[in-house]
Amino acid sequence: MVLFPATDAVNGLDEETRNALKLLLEKGVMGAGVLHTPNVRATYEELKSKGVQFKSEPVSPTVGPNKGGWAVYFVDPDGVTLEMIQRSAASSARRRR
Repeated sequence: MVLFPATDAVNGLDEETRNALKLLLEKGVMGAGVLHTPNVRATYEELKSKGVQFKSEPVSPTVGPNKGGWAVYFVDPDGVTLEMIQRSAASSARRRR
């Protein structure tokens, strides 16, 4: 989760970086929080049937720490974009070491 405290000295982030992160959040291309589920597709279908608004269907990232897993962005009732992920087996194994 990305939080923006009211001070100028923010965990080593300069103003330009804070503004860039804020812009990504506002555009909805970066989730404000990430939720993990063991099965993105099943959770996606369940939440979609209950009226949750998704930005797309689940996709499998081809790069980065979640490569080979599944991810999908959705919007909460306040319009905040969140991400739901399912780690790949390889990613999950690395995290247990």
